[in-house]
Amino acid sequence: MSDGFHLPTSSQSARGVLATGVALYRDTLAVSAPLAVAAQAIALLPHLPTLLAARGASRSPLPDEGAMLTVLLCLVASLVPWMAMTARCWARAYGQDMGLGSALRRALRLLPRTLAATALYALLVSIGLAVLIVPGIYLGVALMLYPVVLIAEDRGTVESHKRSFALLRGHWWRGSLIVSAPTTLVVVLGLVGQVLPIMSALGISAGALDAPLLAFLVNAGTLLLYTLALPLITTVLIALYHDLLLAHDARGAT
Repeated sequence: MSDGFHLPTSSQSARGVLATGVALYRDTLAVSAPLAVAAQAIALLPHLPTLLAARGASRSPLPDEGAMLTVLLCLVASLVPWMAMTARCWARAYGQDMGLGSALRRALRLLPRTLAATALYALLVSIGLAVLIVPGIYLGVALMLYPVVLIAEDRGTVESHKRSFALLRGHWWRGSLIVSAPTTLVVVLGLVGQVLPIMSALGISAGALDAPLLAFLVNAGTLLLYTLALPLITTVLIALYHDLLLAHDARGAT
């Protein structure tokens, strides 16, 4: 375990929290990157039948029902390495050395709660966006700490959202500012990953590759980019969680 990283002992400015998140990201990249690759690779698995079909294999693509089920199962399975990554980064932040096996076991134990909390998060944010947009944006930030709360405090599905909401009460603008940088990076990478498929669909530049194979190769390329970006969001959320704990403790002491 590295001795170079230490969490601050008092609440920081938004820039300070972001710097702490970046420092934790650098310190944990060796343990977080492989799990980020695993999470993204699992999510990419539904594209394999298309790739095999595009390369002339005898296997036919999955029917619509099978494809949807495969996508759903892969998304659920990808939560395990994602939460294991969160657990290892959180442990390193607090001076612990959580092994890969321990992190995976913890992620598996939390999988039902993680799945339910993630589905609830998506539902609440979607409803908020559909109603007036602003409520969805507000909830997207106010509830965003739920993965860290699940790992750090071992709370239930609803309780993790309530805890995130309570921690960010009075700190919404600062929290949104802190996470905007890594979130924007992921969004940009996602858009870049769609450039070649869009160009191919428009007939601008398809080259010798057919559209399904081109789309798969682009997805595989963006997988590597996401591997660098997703752990950054995780470490920034951990830094924000810690800072909010300090801020609430300081408020309670006054």
